[in-house]
Amino acid sequence: MTTARETFVVDTHALVWYLTDDKKLSAKAASLIEQSERGGVKMVIPTIVLAELLTIVEKKRVPLAMTTVLDWMIACPGVLVSPLDLLVFAEMLRMGQGLELHDRIIAATANQYAVHVITRDPALSAAVRTVW
Repeated sequence: MTTARETFVVDTHALVWYLTDDKKLSAKAASLIEQSERGGVKMVIPTIVLAELLTIVEKKRVPLAMTTVLDWMIACPGVLVSPLDLLVFAEMLRMGQGLELHDRIIAATANQYAVHVITRDPALSAAVRTVW
């Protein structure tokens, strides 16, 4: 059961699949993101996820406009964008080199907030607590 105080980090695929209504997204993941739209939970979006999303959109791999995504994030009371700051960087150093750079930033962000990551990525699932 999700409480109003829950927080989670979202990875790029989960966010893209939600925004494009892709059936690859699990019902549980979709529910958590929907709750963040209403402010019932906090969804942390690492800036690397936004950078990856921008690349995907600019290469026309998904039918999204970044201005629409930006408007959606602003309208969602549960969305929190998390920068790659010194605390996240220090956590990346502590974690070591087991993940690709973008996954390492996502995992370090989750560790900083002490929360789960919404992902089905096996590499992230091996490194941090996840929900799918």
